[in-house]
Amino acid sequence: MAERCNSLRRSNINTKRTHTPLTFLNIPNFCLHDLYTHKFTWTDLEALIDIQERTLAAQKTELVRVELTLLDSKERELIQLRKQHNNLQAVLESLHNAEWPKCVEAESAEAERLNTTIAAMRTAVAEKNRELLEALDLQKTLERQLANEQGRLAKVEEQQHGN
Repeated sequence: MAERCNSLRRSNINTKRTHTPLTFLNIPNFCLHDLYTHKFTWTDLEALIDIQERTLAAQKTELVRVELTLLDSKERELIQLRKQHNNLQAVLESLHNAEWPKCVEAESAEAERLNTTIAAMRTAVAEKNRELLEALDLQKTLERQLANEQGRLAKVEEQQHGN
């Protein structure tokens, strides 16, 4: 395996990159805006897929070539560490740009506002329940008074008809 890699390395050292990466940007009269507005025909879609497959194959070949031309594992490790460093920088930059303290503060303020609103609603519901109970008590009292008055009226009418 090592001999194969060494022979590949020797054969690839002198080869220069002569191809242009193939992407959908190489398609004549193609605009990125077309992705959102243009209705592609089946042929157009097949052409895009073919170009993307060739692009991926070319990128894989380039990665293998770069990997094989590296002199030793320390160089590969250094490149890997640089890639990791760049990825971490991108993550940290996005976190920094997100302004987390402001987001947390805004969410805390919103949570406090919602808790205050909920407490006010609970108070209002309790007050409405109290008013409802008072209205029900008043209804019962009025119904009793009405029943008493109807009973008295019936007695009075009875006395008037009986006389």
